[in-house]
Amino acid sequence: MELLKEKEGAETPSSKFDAEVKPCRRRFSESYKARILSEIDKCDAFGSIGLILRREGLYASQLSQWRKAMKSNNNLSKQNRLATLYSK
Repeated sequence: MELLKEKEGAETPSSKFDAEVKPCRRRFSESYKARILSEIDKCDAFGSIGLILRREGLYASQLSQWRKAMKSNNNLSKQNRLATLYSK
């Protein structure tokens, strides 16, 4: 039986925990979300939405959350406009 040799620069079990870096959550600006949603709304070819999601590193659930948030923001702004219109 041949023993496995450590490769140069390979992580050993003890070095793996020396400098643990905690990944941070990505944050998306409103303009980025709007750009991606408009790009996806323009898609008409089969598989093109999946292509965009893979390119951007996104999930379909994120798109549905963004759409829901944008819809609620639009409803709130519409309500605010109506409230200011009728309060005069």
